[in-house]
Amino acid sequence: MTGSSAAELEPALVEVNDLTVTFAGTRWGWLSPSVNKTWAVQEASFHVDAGETLGLVGESGSGKSTIARTLLRTIKPTSGSIRVGEFDVTGFGRSVPRAYRHFIQLIMQESAGSLNPSMTVGQILSQPRLSSRGESAQRQLDRAGNLLVRVGLRRRDLQHYPHEYSGGQRQRIAIARALIGDPKVLILDEPVSNMDVPTQNQVINLLGELQADLGLTYLFIAHDLAMVRHVADRIAVMYHSRIVEIAPSDQIHDNPRHPYTQLLLSTAARPEQDPVIEPERRLDLSTDDDLGPWSSVPHYGCPFVTRCPHAFESCSSSFPEPLARAGLDDAEPDAEGVVMCHLFTEAGRATAG
Repeated sequence: MTGSSAAELEPALVEVNDLTVTFAGTRWGWLSPSVNKTWAVQEASFHVDAGETLGLVGESGSGKSTIARTLLRTIKPTSGSIRVGEFDVTGFGRSVPRAYRHFIQLIMQESAGSLNPSMTVGQILSQPRLSSRGESAQRQLDRAGNLLVRVGLRRRDLQHYPHEYSGGQRQRIAIARALIGDPKVLILDEPVSNMDVPTQNQVINLLGELQADLGLTYLFIAHDLAMVRHVADRIAVMYHSRIVEIAPSDQIHDNPRHPYTQLLLSTAARPEQDPVIEPERRLDLSTDDDLGPWSSVPHYGCPFVTRCPHAFESCSSSFPEPLARAGLDDAEPDAEGVVMCHLFTEAGRATAG
């Protein structure tokens, strides 16, 4: 999926700045319960240009899906700002404008499971709440049939029920349902997980065709860095609530700068698709990580510090400011994107030296 280079001349369609999301819980002590905060996302910043695919990659529990739900406004951000198109998402009150619900849609791993088994495909796709056009029932049904054909199914499938189809076919129905309101942004949260490789490829190819034909913008969330490389224009790597690196997909793959990105790439490398990772880039996966999927305290330092073989004092005390990848060394003078790692600060270079 390749975005338009012209989009770089226009404001980003999705703009997220310093997004932090915390959840309040209860911790039971010896005498009484106390309020316990969970830090799911910390100071995340990224943008997605119109027509672009940004991959958001990281392990389970890193905060990727929390970012998705915050963009959809099913979760209220604790701080930071989100702008999607002309919508100030963080400024929404208790209700989300109907126009915004049509502007951005979600396709997730279990989208197929959300199809009502008691309704025909036609009834699912022609529900009034899905259409923003005020169309007649017949017109909605006609549009639904056209969308089914567009996603590789048949118009007569409108008459059948979801259980009559395979998992890949049901995901195509879910994609058609997401498109019925003419969205501009799709959040794809592990959309091809639990599919066999041929079905994965078919769905990914379909998403690429739809993006090219309809001018869609994608936030593609996954844990498989090797797969996302072939889908996304740029990749943001996330670990324990923090985004640690953002760069074009090929540059992330060919020259990962953050130690965690190196770990993801070395463990996800597939011999038939990816080059052998140099031994010095491999990290020890056996190191225990005591932070848990989400932390009950904010990570003032780099959250990867307990697993990183290069960590030094600054890594524990502060999270680094974004550093431009360009010019970090002579090997990649024209690099794009940023990396958040103390190894590339003056203190890090002095320690390494």
